[in-house]
This record gives sequence, structure tokens and C-alpha cells, in this order.
Amino acid sequence: MYKLRTMRSDADDSLHKAYVEQLLTIPNDAAAPSPAGVLYKLDGDPRITRMGAFLRRSSLDELPQLINVLLGDMSLVGPRPALAYEAQLMPARHLTRFQVRPGITGLWQVSGRNRLTLGQALDLDVVYVKNWSLGRDFGIILRTLPAVLRGSCR
Repeated sequence: MYKLRTMRSDADDSLHKAYVEQLLTIPNDAAAPSPAGVLYKLDGDPRITRMGAFLRRSSLDELPQLINVLLGDMSLVGPRPALAYEAQLMPARHLTRFQVRPGITGLWQVSGRNRLTLGQALDLDVVYVKNWSLGRDFGIILRTLPAVLRGSCR
């Protein structure tokens, strides 16, 4: 998937792997958000450059993925692409999310992304896949811009 580089080129992903594994052990019904307070993202991640932090906050790092949409590798709406090690760690009940093309935005991104546990977000991916409709996709697209402008998509 195309993306603007936001991390140092020599970044070690072992810290992120351990973090994702920790997130996947949090019960779905846990009231607290993920340990760092932001889904998938490490708080103060040392791998991210200063410019990269800006690109992520503004969601500009996602724009190159429009090329993936044009190439047919991605959809505008769908579950976010997962890294191979993330997919291997996911419980079987969440594997339904891989039945559709990954998307630039999705149901959990506009449903309180940074207030959800990873399990809750993955559950929303499954809900999206099982209840897909063109109208739902259109609604998610309409909700994405306000969510990005509010900063609640990150």
C-alpha cells in the first residue's frame, strides 16, 4: 500500500509488534481505551519523524493510497490494511475482515477510533463486512471528512 514515509528508515518494529500483541489481549468489553490511548499507535513512538507526526495528525499520509484505489488494490471504504504479523495475531472471529478489500477509511475510523480498544475496532470491521451496502459506504465517506477535521480519526 502506498503511503508517505512517516518513520525513520532504520526503524525497528519489535516495539510495535509487542504493543499489538498487548492490545489483542485487552477484553472487548474493557471500558478503557488502548494503553497509549490511541488505537494501533504507540504514544511517543520514537520511530516517527517530526514531519511524520504532522502527516499522521493531518491524515495526509493516507493520500497516496488513492493510487491503490485506482489500481484496484484498495477500496475507499473497508477495513484498514493489516501488517502480516498483525493478521497472524488476530483471533479467528476477526478474520472475516479479510473477505473484502482494505479501505482508506472504515466504520471504526468514524465510530470513535481513538476511544476504542483494538478488539472493538476489529468487531466493527466484522460488522462492516457482514452488513456491507453501497449506502453504508457512502455514509462512512460523508462522516470521514468531519472526523478527520475534528482530529478524531487519529
